[in-house]
Amino acid sequence: MNFKKIIALSLTAAMAAAAFTACTSNTDDGDDSVVVINSQANQQPTAPEHIATVDEEGYVFEYNGVKVRVNTNANDVIPQLGDDYYYFEADSCAGVGKSKTYTYGNQSFVISTVPVGDFDLITNITLFDDTVTTPEGIYIGSTEADVTAAYGQPSQDVVDGHYIYELNDTMLVINTEDGVVSGISYNQISLN
Repeated sequence: MNFKKIIALSLTAAMAAAAFTACTSNTDDGDDSVVVINSQANQQPTAPEHIATVDEEGYVFEYNGVKVRVNTNANDVIPQLGDDYYYFEADSCAGVGKSKTYTYGNQSFVISTVPVGDFDLITNITLFDDTVTTPEGIYIGSTEADVTAAYGQPSQDVVDGHYIYELNDTMLVINTEDGVVSGISYNQISLN
């Protein structure tokens, strides 16, 4: 396993651990070392008013001809991607069901879901190496000029190399270091 794959796998594990531990809070007023990241940690998750489809306007990732979009039902996508993935689950922050991650393409990208009602909602897709690209042709290693040529000016000011693009209920975050793309993430934007 090469160094990049080890880093990507470590980052995936760290992201999963952070996501699942970020739900906890400390009620002891004497210890300020724990910050509550999810203010709704003890609330039952509810289905959004509108569940998107992959054909709705928004940023979409595509792998082997399968479109993957945040804010969609994972059951509509995961079976189409095949069985070649690493699977991880943990109790959801709300204590209802399991939050899940599916790592595909020899740690090239990860799909994260949360339970919502009777299904799993795709909340994040993160690309980790140059073997996968966005439909617009951006990959780990593209230049900042490639990013703006593909997507135009970001929705928000570029801060610390983070290019943020918003479209409908999707957010595309492209991280750069020294003018080169170092990370790509599709995130949900709640419209409720």
